[in-house]
Amino acid sequence: MSRAASIILLAAAGGLAWFTLRSRQGAAAAPTLPAFGFDPSLEPFGGPGPPDAPIFPEIPDAGKDTAAGALPPAPAEPVFGFDASLDPFGGPGPLQLVEGKPMLRWFSPGEFVRGGVDWWPMMNSDLLTRMDDFRSRLGVPVAISPAAGALGRHLGTTDASQHNVDRWGEVRAADVMPIPSLFHRVTLSDAVAAARAAGFTGIGAYPDWRPRPGVHLDVRSDQSAGAPATWGGINIGGTQTYVSLADALSREVTA
Repeated sequence: MSRAASIILLAAAGGLAWFTLRSRQGAAAAPTLPAFGFDPSLEPFGGPGPPDAPIFPEIPDAGKDTAAGALPPAPAEPVFGFDASLDPFGGPGPLQLVEGKPMLRWFSPGEFVRGGVDWWPMMNSDLLTRMDDFRSRLGVPVAISPAAGALGRHLGTTDASQHNVDRWGEVRAADVMPIPSLFHRVTLSDAVAAARAAGFTGIGAYPDWRPRPGVHLDVRSDQSAGAPATWGGINIGGTQTYVSLADALSREVTA
């Protein structure tokens, strides 16, 4: 064999050896794909999961017993009134008896704190029942006035106000304000009509209250539901002046 042929043969053998080595190195360095064949880094919108992955997370069978042999406990009901997180439009909550008070749908004990005092334990039960009925008849949310004296007041034993707990030993009156809804506007005349239908024995209309017009509701014992005491209160020169119910309603303002 000539010298030239030997050189060509050796070069070919060397090239084959180099190619084999590089091929082996390349195979070893190849990226390993996930077992299910999908590389999330290559699919910005998220591709399929592994073939054996459930499409939806497993939902426990509510009918199966727990490990302790008992069914999972039912979700706790709200203690009283309605849960706003469950009904943003102010629907009624479950009827509940709380602290010996009547079962209500529209009011909860926490609403009866005014002037730093929790008046709930001293609320007259008949007043609470009629307030709930009033709210149902009116068809819009009803808020207790933010004024400190909207519920109970300490006025001494001689003052005959139905708010006076010193004389009556309980709260017999509440000042409330209807809250208009997007689809249901109400007037003071509507509120007075609802108060009459609910059987209050004392009804006062106040068109100039803030933040909105409102009504005084009470259950005085010297009047009847069919012939309640009625009056109005209007703002004259910065002073609340008592007038007839008709005069107050003549200043009708949509609540």
